[in-house]
Amino acid sequence: MNWFSNLFKSSSATEVTDSQKDNLPPILKKLQIKNTVSITASCEAELKGFREFTYSPLPQRIFSIGNLSIAQQTVNRYYLWDDETWLQVSYDKNAPEKSIEIILFYWLRSKTLTPSELTDEVRLPLSKQQWEHQGKVFERCWNPVIKNDIPTVEHVVNKDESYSVHFEQMIFSRKLTPARKEYWFYSLEKSETDNTYLQMIAQGFSLDLAELSVN
Repeated sequence: MNWFSNLFKSSSATEVTDSQKDNLPPILKKLQIKNTVSITASCEAELKGFREFTYSPLPQRIFSIGNLSIAQQTVNRYYLWDDETWLQVSYDKNAPEKSIEIILFYWLRSKTLTPSELTDEVRLPLSKQQWEHQGKVFERCWNPVIKNDIPTVEHVVNKDESYSVHFEQMIFSRKLTPARKEYWFYSLEKSETDNTYLQMIAQGFSLDLAELSVN
């Protein structure tokens, strides 16, 4: 993935900085310093057929930090990443212990688009209220009543601030069980060097802290 590759190209350390740890809510500090993360078998039934998903540990290439404004909230998100997956940790800074959300995403598709290919249809998922896939309906997660011409934009920066990116995105979800959700992620990023756009689609599943373990 283009922006992930750039974002993490200088981030080979397995520990966050002390200043980053100080700014985290207590519930995330332990998660941040783990060297590897794997998913326990409790996910297996729901992840079956999840595009050849394997339970190999995710390499912890330092968390990047995203800040996302949603209505009156500011959501802080932390990412660890490899070539196929990323673990996304989100929380509301005003109530971090109550609002923490952990999602494992798996890339499904990325495509570089020219300006002529950036049609209304391509941009539509950024403002849709629902995402449909194989007869299943997913509801928009953020700003469900927002005007269609206002996308949700996130700014993500790596640990030493040598690279950052803004991209338009939307996430949709549906309940699998009372405790588990399935997600679809859609984003468009404008290139900083030309007029092309990177379109990215991913599928994800919610996790909880009990499902994260150290290998």
